[in-house]
Amino acid sequence: MDKELTPKQKIFVQEYCYDWNRSRAYKVAYPNVKDETAIVNATRLLSYANVKAYVTEAQKDLEKQAGISRLRIVKELMSMAFTDIADIVEKYEKDGIQALTRDERKAISQIKKNVSEGENYNNTSYYIKAHDKRAAIELLNKMLGYNEPDKIDHTTNGKPIIVNSEQTKNEIEKLK
Repeated sequence: MDKELTPKQKIFVQEYCYDWNRSRAYKVAYPNVKDETAIVNATRLLSYANVKAYVTEAQKDLEKQAGISRLRIVKELMSMAFTDIADIVEKYEKDGIQALTRDERKAISQIKKNVSEGENYNNTSYYIKAHDKRAAIELLNKMLGYNEPDKIDHTTNGKPIIVNSEQTKNEIEKLK
């Protein structure tokens, strides 16, 4: 790392990695500051290259300690996004939870058992809810970089810039 962090910056990074709340982390490291000051200074602090590097290292340590990797997250999201709920319901009704594969079980958000009993009948039904497929696919797209940011022209509002064509030709000729 280019430059060591000060003791207070180290506290800030540790606290920031705890819950990713920059203003709270700043107030722990630098007590007696107002909320507005904490937000501004924390944002500035997070823009420093050496602080960014420590945050990145802390994130890697957290991933290792928790046994989490990007691949594991992608696989988990794939279970939610691409498992067919109809297959789950069919297998569950036939043979119960043990009939489901691990990926199918990961796709389940909720199971409710409903028992209706009467004088001449006994009916058991199950309500099975899957995780939100759309949210899982959106997260996968984001993680894998499939969602390219929209490019918006903020300077001309989409109108062409008109330049003196003769001047432009001369400048292009100079570059050749």
